[in-house]
This record gives sequence, structure tokens and C-alpha cells, in this order.
Amino acid sequence: MKGFIGIGMTEVFAYHSEKHSHNFWEIVYYYEGNGIDTIDGTEYKYSPGTIICLPPMAEHEEISPLGYKNFWLWIKKPDINGTKPVVMQDTTNGDLLLIFKMLNHENHGENSFSIISPLLETLNGFFQRQMDSATVNPRINYLKNEIIDNLANPNFSIQKAMRATPVSSNYYRSMFKSEIKMSPKDFLQSIRIEHAKMLLENSTKPVHEICILCGYTDPYYFSRIFKKRCGYPPLVWRQRHS
Repeated sequence: MKGFIGIGMTEVFAYHSEKHSHNFWEIVYYYEGNGIDTIDGTEYKYSPGTIICLPPMAEHEEISPLGYKNFWLWIKKPDINGTKPVVMQDTTNGDLLLIFKMLNHENHGENSFSIISPLLETLNGFFQRQMDSATVNPRINYLKNEIIDNLANPNFSIQKAMRATPVSSNYYRSMFKSEIKMSPKDFLQSIRIEHAKMLLENSTKPVHEICILCGYTDPYYFSRIFKKRCGYPPLVWRQRHS
């Protein structure tokens, strides 16, 4: 993402935002309430976890009978193709909500760009995965989203998720690897370690807590996997990237 302008949040319930537009992209994350965002005459429903990316000069108006709260991120050039609004949904674990909270917090600190930049890149990676999903085989996209949504769930079973579709497990793994360039198990491990790296670099959470947030129950196993993939144990990696 290029050209970060700023981020803010609605801390008290809002009910109506008058029609307006910006000469830059606005990315809105709704974290409380339900309502309708009318963008260039088209209505888009939102609920907690909805993310709406508004292109420059798009006229939009928000209405919510019971009120809403949101974050708004202003940026000159996100890596989003096209000139129409893009609507997405956060993971069930609220991974994007955590990023928006951290961005909002760091935006008010001194010398915060070194932290804001990787957070924006993580956000951008999510957007790219969402945009790419439209061209992925629906069965592969289903399993990929199941894995992402269960990043922090230590009881998640890839085998059980694959049984939800009428395809043999071996063939399913083969299709997934052909499309995603790694096996379902490697993909799950990869996104867990990437999430751990983000938390190590951008938070002060202890390693045992990060271990749990990334779907691992054994801190020693987590540290071993992390070192194998990143070259350093979690604490050393944090020291080298802080």
C-alpha cells in the first residue's frame, strides 16, 4: 500500500453520515452495528467485520437505525484493481480487526512508521488474497478460507474440512497444491507463522500467548517450527526485527 494518509475510528455510535466523497481511497471496517452504505446509488449492507473499500470520488452515505461504529483508513493507492467498491469480510477470528486497532494506536505514537508499514503490508496481503479468490476453484477457495478462518483454532482438522466436499482427500490435496503451490498442511503452518511474525514485531505479547493466538498449544513445538521456517527462535526473531 502506498501513500498512507491516516486512520481514525468512530468511538460512539453514529446513525447517519451525510453523502460525501474523497479524492483518495477510504477503507472502512465496521466493528459494531448493522446498516447500509449507499455508494454511487448502490446499497451495500454492513455488519460487524464488514470491510468496504471506497475508490476516490465515490459518493457514499451511511445509515444505521440502531447505530454503528467503524474504523476508517485513508490511503492514496492500495493494491486494489478497478475503480468500483470492494466489499470483504474479516476472518472469524477477527485478525483484520486486530490490525486496524494496532494501526489506529500506532498512528498516534512517535516514530511509528516502522510499525505502520508492515501492518499495512499485512492488510494488503489479505486484500490480495480476497481479490484472487474470485479466480480460484470454488473447492480450493472453500478449503483455503476454512484454513484462514481457523488460524487460531488448535482443534481445526484439515481432513474434516476436506470431507465437506465430495472429492477424495488425495485428489483434494493434489488440486490444492497445484493451485496454491503448497499442501493444505503447509499452507496452514505458513499463515500461522506469518501471523506469529506480525504479532512478535508489532506487539509486546509474550511468546506463550502468541503461540496460543496462532493455533499452537505447545510453546516448545511452536518455537521449533518457527525456528525451522524463520531461521531464529521467536524471541531472537523479535529482537532482530524490533
